[in-house]
Amino acid sequence: MKLSPMPFSCGIGGFESAAKEYAQKELSLDEFLVIHPSTTFLTLIDGNDMVNIGIHNHDIAIVDRDITARHRDVVIINLNGDISCKILDAERRLLLSGSNDNKPIPINESDEFVIIGVVTSSIRCFKPLTLPSKVDIGPVDTSNHA
Repeated sequence: MKLSPMPFSCGIGGFESAAKEYAQKELSLDEFLVIHPSTTFLTLIDGNDMVNIGIHNHDIAIVDRDITARHRDVVIINLNGDISCKILDAERRLLLSGSNDNKPIPINESDEFVIIGVVTSSIRCFKPLTLPSKVDIGPVDTSNHA
């Protein structure tokens, strides 16, 4: 994949000179977005519960299982068999949504709770995502049931 060395403005302010040298550099998204390749996976986000932090329905989350989750990290969790994407409030033992519509979920001592991985970034697709038939990346539910 090619990376433009020049950032593009989202505003309308004219164009750069046509004479300006334009070059592209090689960029591997794996090298750019993945810290630990052997423990990183992609998952499709299902739901709008994380929109206030910038993760939307049908985004692709990049999840690293080798990073230790810390307070306020976005994590993929398994709570009593329900897998979802939440914000970890480690200080109060809560799972938070990225939306004001849902209440925090307490993590009780009796719960079966596993942090599957830490979300390191996400990718937003503006056109429908077409995956090869051999690829299965999710989805991970962001609703409030877990």
